[in-house]
Amino acid sequence: SELPQFQYDIQKTNRTLGAMTNQRDEKLYGACQEFEALFVKQMLQSMRNTITKSGLMDGGFAEEIYEDMLYDEYSMKISKTANLGISDMLYKQLSSPSYLLKKGDIYI
Repeated sequence: SELPQFQYDIQKTNRTLGAMTNQRDEKLYGACQEFEALFVKQMLQSMRNTITKSGLMDGGFAEEIYEDMLYDEYSMKISKTANLGISDMLYKQLSSPSYLLKKGDIYI
């Protein structure tokens, strides 16, 4: 008699879990893309630090701020269009049922 109720509870839990993951897909994927952009920015920053400046055309502090903002935009564009795959792998890992369910508990 308890078996049908147990099966119903499992089906209800699966539907609820599926609805929760569908609701969070865009938000989670956006966060994964932002993480990839942060990674790309760190990579570009390291590359930019290898360039030696002669001092002849030094823009000072304003140039540093402009370049930093420019590289922020570069990193966002690269993460969205270059298909590096970091955000996709991270999204698959974080949205998998094994990540959401662990030892019978639901982590949200």
